[in-house]
Amino acid sequence: MPLTRDRSRLDEAICQVRPVFGRSLLVTLPLECRPRKVALAAYALGMSLLAALILLVLAASLLDPAGEWPRHVLNFVVLGPFAVFFARWGLQGWRGFRTRGALLLDADGFEDQRLRLQVAWRQIGGARIRGDTIHFWPKASARTAPGQRTKRRPDEVAIPLAFLSPARGVAARVMGHMIEEAGGEVDWR
Repeated sequence: MPLTRDRSRLDEAICQVRPVFGRSLLVTLPLECRPRKVALAAYALGMSLLAALILLVLAASLLDPAGEWPRHVLNFVVLGPFAVFFARWGLQGWRGFRTRGALLLDADGFEDQRLRLQVAWRQIGGARIRGDTIHFWPKASARTAPGQRTKRRPDEVAIPLAFLSPARGVAARVMGHMIEEAGGEVDWR
């Protein structure tokens, strides 16, 4: 199957999604979810500025001539990981800001252009929807018994839905509904 689908061949379908707060949702497929540029730019800028501020504090701590050596080490041990995490999240936000299309949902499956992943609904054995992310695994996976819980299966794939337009709740509900229609299990908690 090619990585990029021919959008002229996609048939339009209407998907009625499970009700939330007593209202069902009608969605026309294919549904193209694009990155929300303003939200991503604000997120990336905020994370980058926090990382720069922490690095500035660390540099000022090193340049302090009257500073004590244990305090410098403590600053690096405590603030260093925060600088790394904020810088990573900022870079991730800028990377997401540059992408054009993000997620295409249609009646046959979905294509995530960020992860370069294309999956048919009938190949998914189950999914777990948690906040900004949907985790799914294939039908032919070596799964644990229903009573046993693991944090993550080795063949599990996580699709991030944050900063997408339409809102992440719409994309998650459509994906969950289509997985259930194809015979998969969905954990909505």
